[in-house]
Amino acid sequence: MTTERMPPPRPGTRPRNRRDLVVGAAAELFTERGYARVSMGDVARAVNVQPSALYRYFASKQDLLIEVVARGTRLRLAAIREGAAEGLDVVLANLADSALASRSSTRLWSVEARNADPAVQAELREEVRALPDELGLVIGRVRRDLSAAHAHLLAWATLDVVASISFHDERLPGRDLRAELVGMMERVAAVDLGGAALDDPDPRATPGVHPARRERVIAAAASMFAARGFAAVRLEDIAAAAGMSAAGLYTYVESKAHLLEVVVVRAANALAHAHAVAAGAPAGRGIDAHLDAYLAMAWSAPELLTVLLVDVRELEGGVAAAVRQVTEDVETAFTATLREALPQLDAPTARIRARAAQMVALDVLATPRLRRTAGARSLVRAAMAAVLGLGEDSARR
Repeated sequence: MTTERMPPPRPGTRPRNRRDLVVGAAAELFTERGYARVSMGDVARAVNVQPSALYRYFASKQDLLIEVVARGTRLRLAAIREGAAEGLDVVLANLADSALASRSSTRLWSVEARNADPAVQAELREEVRALPDELGLVIGRVRRDLSAAHAHLLAWATLDVVASISFHDERLPGRDLRAELVGMMERVAAVDLGGAALDDPDPRATPGVHPARRERVIAAAASMFAARGFAAVRLEDIAAAAGMSAAGLYTYVESKAHLLEVVVVRAANALAHAHAVAAGAPAGRGIDAHLDAYLAMAWSAPELLTVLLVDVRELEGGVAAAVRQVTEDVETAFTATLREALPQLDAPTARIRARAAQMVALDVLATPRLRRTAGARSLVRAAMAAVLGLGEDSARR
């Protein structure tokens, strides 16, 4: 079964797979519009039934969301468990198939599942966490040189490769996308840690100058938006985290939407600046410079990148258009530089690899327990280079 959209039935018919059709339609609509902007009536129209028919399968819109998210996770978990006895190569091929069969599920988990009740989120989170736990065991059986912690980190990075396709709609001919996903995962799982260097101190845990009040507000907002999502955060929560009253917050921002604008614009500008500096790298060092630029931002401010990826669609008007243009320009530069280093790549494949590498950096380094893994930053860099298909010299820089 898949969570992707299947053709709707003719009006007045009752196909045996109607429940699957409902789940597929909901996945597509939640992805395109966002959970809050989709009604049960919208889903019903997409499958040519009356809204009352949906309630035979799901008691509420939240129950439908839970099924959409959980189904993708269960497909991946089955992919790991069913292939484990046959070996890592079978597991990775299964994971690619499961990701293509439920392409939107990771985005829906990352973005829309935050609309579910806290208890439901906790249940879903346990299912999601089982994925790297079980894949880490499979990788560890093949890679006897790895500690359990490093096998777990590589498992997480491997899963990020297939997760990345939830955030774009790039296509490749025939089964080429499946082969590309398998190849990227194989390279990540095979990363040679080779005595990876110790990381610099975590910049977010290092004491520094006490920030000005406005900076505290922006930092608190970025952290909360990244963790909970824009819709779930109240200005009162941000004020409390910044150590001020809700009334005092209005000295610095006009509204929650304005504060999101500030955070997203800051993230976009920081990303653009980092890649502009990378563009001046010496010949032959371009792709490494772009890789390092993204890695540095994911290490120092993962919450900014998370908000830029997940909550930018909450913006409207000229600011939203400007931010999207900045991120497109950065992606174009990154992809062009990758193709200079690997001229055999076509543009779609280069974009797929670039986005997968960025997902590895962002997701691993935004996860506190993974950041605490010895040498995490160095290992993530090696995994990013592996995803891109760069040589060992690049991976060990």
